Amino acid sequence: MFSLGSSSYKNGGAARPVVPSTAASHISTGHRQQMSRLLGKLGYDVGATLVIITDTSGNPLSSWSRHNEFDADSVATLSATSLIARLALSDLLGSVSLNMVIVQEHDNHMLFLLHIATDMAMVVVVEGAAQLGWVRVAARRVGQMIVDLLATEDGAHLTERHA
Repeated sequence: MFSLGSSSYKNGGAARPVVPSTAASHISTGHRQQMSRLLGKLGYDVGATLVIITDTSGNPLSSWSRHNEFDADSVATLSATSLIARLALSDLLGSVSLNMVIVQEHDNHMLFLLHIATDMAMVVVVEGAAQLGWVRVAARRVGQMIVDLLATEDGAHLTERHA
């Protein structure tokens, strides 16, 4: 599997935030509850049906669902695989995107996949049409809040933030 290696990309790219111990077993119950509240607020704000934070191995760290109609574990795994493949392709082509947002439009919904930290992604599923800019901005804001939350859990300090 493609590995992102260090917290910075080749071609002189800026460092991405590194969140220590993002494995689900290292996240406290209190932080899980805070993450779930943030994901729920995002879900309601953008009209989402599913919001997931996953590590790049496809392990869901937290999720929120409006209707529980999707298999969050499978969505997390497939989304992480898609992200890693796209990051590998970008690297192969010599391209660097520190704010990668992948948007997939389907008949009944839109899927947004955001790379929010070195080993973490956010998946947002919205039924019907969505305001692309609003979903992107709101998801980035909540993603940064979650990165900051998890960094404080281990006493780490993030020096690089996303816009």
